[in-house]
Amino acid sequence: MSRTLSAEILRKVRDDFRQSDLTFSREQSLHYVNLLTAADLIGENTSFIANVELDSPADTYQIVELLSGLTTVDLFIVTNPAGRVLAWLGDPERFGEDLTWRPSVDLALDGGGNLDYQAPELWHEGEELYQVASVPIWRGGEDVIGALVLGKRITQIEAQQLKGNPKRISPS
Repeated sequence: MSRTLSAEILRKVRDDFRQSDLTFSREQSLHYVNLLTAADLIGENTSFIANVELDSPADTYQIVELLSGLTTVDLFIVTNPAGRVLAWLGDPERFGEDLTWRPSVDLALDGGGNLDYQAPELWHEGEELYQVASVPIWRGGEDVIGALVLGKRITQIEAQQLKGNPKRISPS
């Protein structure tokens, strides 16, 4: 009797963990899709494109500040075609920093995007961890004029859950 009860409890615990993992994976996937959707919408905004084309940090930062109010992101970055930061919301001193070493930025500058990945990219910035989506910024649908990176901060609880399944998201 006690062996049967122990086996049933163990099965129930395993099922509960499996369900929690599935729920967490779905939640992270939805956050990622939201980031991609927001990035695509912002990247199609004609005022945004015009400001990025100016290759002016001040103009780009101004439009980034304005558009950041339309979405709830914790990271909002725009690069020029060479992968150098034009605007990093909340940190204007990062102008000129090269982000081509980030796989998602490099892919976006080549005309691809995170849709080519099976999972989002994680960025460690300062003391924070972010789930990011990077997309190309197109001029006329033909020329890539930069990359747009949007990110959502990963909470301590989410980070602990990610540690339980390191294959889920590839950090960089």
